[in-house]
Amino acid sequence: MREVLLDGLTSLRRARLHLQVADAMESVGTGTDDVEILAEHLWRAAAVGSGSRAATALERAADVAISRVA
Repeated sequence: MREVLLDGLTSLRRARLHLQVADAMESVGTGTDDVEILAEHLWRAAAVGSGSRAATALERAADVAISRVA
């Protein structure tokens, strides 16, 4: 089902949807367990101008991942 839906979307539309999800996540607040998911959405939305936000989120996700292993 997921693949069928994604095949029907342009890459720009997918990026915009990822940005909308990231915006919604940030509006309700993200906890430590959500930073990797937020970073993924922002990374996939980089084509529509979220590159700086994606970089910040990816750094935060990396810090969380390192702290889990340490």
